Amino acid sequence: MRAKVSNVVVRQKSNLVHSAVDTLVVRGLRGRTLKVLVVEDKSEIAGCLAMVLGELGHEVVHATSVRKALETLGSSSFDAAVLDFELGGETSSAVVISLTRRGIPFIISSGRSAGDLPREFAGRPHLRKPYFLEELEEAVNSCRLRSDPSA
Repeated sequence: MRAKVSNVVVRQKSNLVHSAVDTLVVRGLRGRTLKVLVVEDKSEIAGCLAMVLGELGHEVVHATSVRKALETLGSSSFDAAVLDFELGGETSSAVVISLTRRGIPFIISSGRSAGDLPREFAGRPHLRKPYFLEELEEAVNSCRLRSDPSA
């Protein structure tokens, strides 16, 4: 069974997520540890992402708003980021600009299709919610390669 990152999975994460993570580890998809900024306003989804990424060996820092994300980027370095597009009443466009200027690869996580996002998001890795855990791992691996081509 494939587990999806969504509110449903959060309620069932103890079995489904660990099973999916075990499958990913067995398949040898683990690589070097990344420090990942997760920008997500829904605590259930952020918790699920943090748990999965942590189980895959990554360090996760969570920001619930654009302001907190920008403050965190100003005080710490990151290898990658996973961004929700819509954060309450604002979008993560300012975070995208900051990440791009810093050369930090990122993944857009949104209920919108890639074509419905603003142009600053065009061509960026995009996961449409709900997505499979394997898709998240593949996207994080692409960030690893973009942040360190020798990985």
